[in-house]
Amino acid sequence: MSWSISKISEDKIAVMPIKIGNFKTFAQAVDTAVKMAKSEKLYLDIFSEDNILLESLNYTKTLSIQEIFQKSLSDLKLTYAEKTVAKIELDKRKKDYKDCYDLEQKEQLKELYINAKWKYKHKKKRIKYAKFRYKMAKKTFKKDL
Repeated sequence: MSWSISKISEDKIAVMPIKIGNFKTFAQAVDTAVKMAKSEKLYLDIFSEDNILLESLNYTKTLSIQEIFQKSLSDLKLTYAEKTVAKIELDKRKKDYKDCYDLEQKEQLKELYINAKWKYKHKKKRIKYAKFRYKMAKKTFKKDL
């Protein structure tokens, strides 16, 4: 079964199964259709092999500057909360690792501690990127006012 991207109406495209299509795999057709829909701001319908509608996506809406600013602010707050949770888990794993005297269990706890440490470092890095996105959105929002 091959797949094809067809234009249904002025603002809608669809990924449909066709015997002689442009794409051999479903994933290729969907990836290309999503890129097209995003760039041209269209609706996208994805059909299964049995011509059953699987998903309908809307790429026509663009976010306003204020919505982007609010989204980046909430993302920053969420990232700080995730970092706090990771720090609590890291402290717990460190305490468990330091207090354990059984050698077999200590190896497992060491792995958990290293994993928690890596997770915490990753969360700190995410905060850095979230701060950058927030600063850029804030700058753009101020210019727009």
